[in-house]
Amino acid sequence: MISPDTLSEDIVLSCGKDPVELLQCVAHATDESVPEVESYRGFGCVRFPAFSVVWDGMGTGTLEPLLWELLQCEKIRRIILVGTSGLLAPSTNFLGRAFLITEAYLAGTALDEERIAQPLRPWFRGIGKVGEWPSTTIVSNHFYYGFAGSDRRPG
Repeated sequence: MISPDTLSEDIVLSCGKDPVELLQCVAHATDESVPEVESYRGFGCVRFPAFSVVWDGMGTGTLEPLLWELLQCEKIRRIILVGTSGLLAPSTNFLGRAFLITEAYLAGTALDEERIAQPLRPWFRGIGKVGEWPSTTIVSNHFYYGFAGSDRRPG
C-alpha cells in the first residue's frame, strides 16, 4: 500500500508516461531531489515538499480506479492532470509547451459519447485564471474531464 503521508493536498497526476523521466523533470523544475518512490498495483507516488506526484498506466481502465481511490481520500483538495497531447495545430511551435485545457470533446468512446453533454469543462482553482496560461481544447476518448460537474469540489 501507499502510505497516506505520501499524499499531499495537491496532486500532480500523470498517466502513461515513463515514471523515471517524469520524476527527473519534476525534480529539475522544482530544484528538489527525487524522493523515495512508493508503488502499489501498478501506480506510483512520491511526495515533494509542495505536492505529490502520482502516476499510472495509460487509459481509463487503469486511471479510473486510481482516481476513484484518490477522490476517496479526504486529504486531497486538488488534482492536476499533466501529460501530452497530439498535434494542436499545423506547427511545431507548441512542442514542449504546457497548455490549460479549457474544453474537452469526447471521441472514440465505446458507448457514452452521445449521452454526455459536451464540451466538458475542467474545473480548476488556484492555478491561475484562463488567459494567464496558454489554453486550448482537446478531443479525447478519456473521461478525465468528467469532474467538471462533480459535487466533490473542495469547499
